[in-house]
Amino acid sequence: SDEKVSPVTLSALESCLQAAEKVNAAIAEAPLLRDLLEKGKAWLQQAEKLCPKRQTKRSAQNSSEKPTEQAVLDHIALGRDLPIDLTTLVDRLSENIQTARTWCEQARAFMHKIASDEEMGDPGEDSSDFPVLDEDIHERLRTLLGEADLLIVKTEEEIIIDRFLEVYAWSLEVSVALDPGRQFSWGMQDLERVTKKASELFLTDQVSVTSLPPLLKNVIFYGESRVQLLSDHRNEVMSWLQAAKKLLESTGGVTRRQAKDLLEKASKFKTRVDEVRRVAKDLRSCDRWLDRAEGALSGVNRLELEAFNDLSNEGENLKIDRAVLKKVRQQVKLAKAWRLKVKKTGLEKGHATTAQLRLLLPEAEAILVDLTEEIEVIKLATSRYCVCRKATPAQLVVCRSCRSAYHGSCIALDPHHEGSQDFTCARCAVRAAYEHSLRGI
Repeated sequence: SDEKVSPVTLSALESCLQAAEKVNAAIAEAPLLRDLLEKGKAWLQQAEKLCPKRQTKRSAQNSSEKPTEQAVLDHIALGRDLPIDLTTLVDRLSENIQTARTWCEQARAFMHKIASDEEMGDPGEDSSDFPVLDEDIHERLRTLLGEADLLIVKTEEEIIIDRFLEVYAWSLEVSVALDPGRQFSWGMQDLERVTKKASELFLTDQVSVTSLPPLLKNVIFYGESRVQLLSDHRNEVMSWLQAAKKLLESTGGVTRRQAKDLLEKASKFKTRVDEVRRVAKDLRSCDRWLDRAEGALSGVNRLELEAFNDLSNEGENLKIDRAVLKKVRQQVKLAKAWRLKVKKTGLEKGHATTAQLRLLLPEAEAILVDLTEEIEVIKLATSRYCVCRKATPAQLVVCRSCRSAYHGSCIALDPHHEGSQDFTCARCAVRAAYEHSLRGI
């Protein structure tokens, strides 16, 4: 019918239908009224969802879930066409559309202000330094985004600012990690997270830079220039960790060359990764041990038996080259066996024969453990002393002139007596007397 129908409220329409049902009145228009009631309720439910009475950041929709302005305008038009009084919600939706338009104007004005305040040319896409935003600009962008959270429609400006701030936070974290002066360290999970985030930010064409001022474009270009670098770095670190862990878990152990190669590669990484640092620490322990073992086995840095034994025990707890550790163990075993042979000769009690002791000297010199002290004792024991020409080194008194040794019992002098330090043998005394007499002639 062309006759204009005055709008009724949903509650009045619903009361009318309920009253008709109670009196069992047959109303021909009842199906149409029920259909109208359902349409009104559906419209109202969708309107309440789009624009709740109390909008908060928690209840606000994500920008990707928000409807477009046109979708809300279509819903407003649908509400106006229904012969139901929906004025309150239609007006609320209209007011929110106007609020969104006002916000967009403010956002565009701020972007324009940034552009006009910046005295710079077009940004270069190969920016090497991260363009840190002025705190006022950064705070204003975050405030705008916070205000946009309460808007009921999705706007291009909100999407751009939201995505830009995500790129800025990502780029800032990456710039700190890549700065060698910061000594920043992160875990492999952080590296994986940042690498994955890059694909969401830069590989989905969601960052529109055409409407951004040069300063903000520089941030986008900086981030884009670091995506491939970070991806390559992540792959290098993963490959390094796999190779290092495989080597440390191998039965053969780590050679010094392998340790040095891995440590050199780790030193060239773009960022400091916690897992790399822990594995590198193990490799450095291996490298230091192998360096000491190499010096000890080559004779460059000879170690005494106790130090050699400590080196062997330390090597047991490291993932070092088993072949080198075996050589260290062998030298410890040979040195201990040689010391046992010396003990069995009875040298300490003076029972050793010169022949027994002299046979031990070549064997000791072939051992890489420093046995200098024991060898000197044997050499001393196998030398002949005194006027008796015996090889017993015990209780000796040394001539202060010729340094020849004499048994205290043979010259009737106690080696522990204070005067023994001034002892002069008979040969030196005769020589001194003869030289003195010559000077008197």
